[in-house]
Amino acid sequence: MKRAIAILFWGCLAFAQPEKWPAALEADVKSAHWAAAERVGRALAEEIDAGRMFATFAESGAEAKARNLFADALEQNGKPSEALIQRCLARGVLAVDTSSSCAARAALERGRRIAHLKAEVLARQVKIPASFPVASNGRVTVLAFSASWCAPCAAELDRLRKFDHPRAQVMMLDVDLLSAAQKSSYVPLESLAGPEVPRLYVLDRQGNIRFYLIGFEDDGFFTEELNWMVDAIG
Repeated sequence: MKRAIAILFWGCLAFAQPEKWPAALEADVKSAHWAAAERVGRALAEEIDAGRMFATFAESGAEAKARNLFADALEQNGKPSEALIQRCLARGVLAVDTSSSCAARAALERGRRIAHLKAEVLARQVKIPASFPVASNGRVTVLAFSASWCAPCAAELDRLRKFDHPRAQVMMLDVDLLSAAQKSSYVPLESLAGPEVPRLYVLDRQGNIRFYLIGFEDDGFFTEELNWMVDAIG
């Protein structure tokens, strides 16, 4: 009796920890515990639908896996129509498909992810006084440092050449063409003056650093992120 109570207690404790549900779902499916898998999968799907789990684009693969495992359990428990929805959402998380039967739900989930990404980007806003020798011309300045030998720089510069915001200007500088004095002038703060490129700063009209990015991630949202930054500076 005590052992049964202990098992129930630890089972309830695990179920109260959503971060453990994906592993529990996978274990239940592998061991063919279909009732338990459906219970965990349903709770996990509710957390996902509410935006409390797998909220970022980086977690799309994990969400797709969880939804497919949940679909396995639903099929085994005689609920094929629910399983089809979960498989459709799993596909929609990985690639936009406006013709799918679950396109509207998938679009809502994508919208939540974009809102989460925007909040993350804007949470990085700072206000660091700097003395970049750049004329603002009444606009926000996007100042990008790159180098000809830097492969990620080429991809970032390609996006920057296409970037068009009515309240922003773009400046692109090759670090190998700057003198030591110019480098010191452009990046006067030691904490931001590392050798890494690409390195991008978004400056307000007074020349303050408001956002900065080190490296380039080709996630398909670079232009949107720049727009969010410029709009946040106003």
